[in-house]
Amino acid sequence: MNPFAPDCGSLVISIDLELAPRQRMRLDDQRRLASTTDVLIEALRNCGIAATWAVADPAVSAATDAILAAAQDRNAGHDVAVLGDPTWIGPQAGRTRFARELSRRVLRAQVAGIKVSTLVVREVALSDHLDLLVRYGITAVRDAHTARCVATCGAEPVRYGVWRMRATHGLGDVAAGRLGATGALRRAIARAAARSEACHLAIDAAQLALAGTGAQRRFERVLRSIAQLRDREELSVRTMAQTARLLVPVRARRPAHSILRPAA
Repeated sequence: MNPFAPDCGSLVISIDLELAPRQRMRLDDQRRLASTTDVLIEALRNCGIAATWAVADPAVSAATDAILAAAQDRNAGHDVAVLGDPTWIGPQAGRTRFARELSRRVLRAQVAGIKVSTLVVREVALSDHLDLLVRYGITAVRDAHTARCVATCGAEPVRYGVWRMRATHGLGDVAAGRLGATGALRRAIARAAARSEACHLAIDAAQLALAGTGAQRRFERVLRSIAQLRDREELSVRTMAQTARLLVPVRARRPAHSILRPAA
């Protein structure tokens, strides 16, 4: 049975809370990023919307406590993901480094009482060593692949019970203040809802911070449109982890195979 309503679109919002590896940010910019994180948490709280928040190391990130506190407030249901990059993921990094860095981040989060089941990857597409995701409890991945639209559930099976949730929209034009960009994004999401399609809005918090308060207000207008679609039951909004959990019955119908192999 399809766990997603066939006459309703679906949306995932994921937020990257770190600089890209090649970026440099001044102290004032870092403070602005922290302030933008608070703005995003409050905007999502006001609309009753949950998101997946990706940080490099959940156990030590300064944002994790605020996100988890917001997740408990009004039972918002936010989840925290590991944010990876080409320094430890992809063909240049290799299997051993990938295994070491993923295990360190996930296991340290578990010790801190933080459940992590999603991985967000910047700049590269994750195609190798997928068995290691299963070993460390990762069930959903967003990588550098993009797609116009995907299945109704917003995910596609990769291998070993892992689901890929590709970004379909970003905030680049909205953050830059390009004429009509906010309305275009709102219409695109409404169109996906009307067609019972899935969309995935990926937000670069650093980009939003550097763009200033005007960009944040434009994003809040997008959020209000999403909340209206949800309230009219035209759109379901879930995190990556929530989506993967709903897909467990789909996964369970497939025969299991042993796929684990050594990390090195």
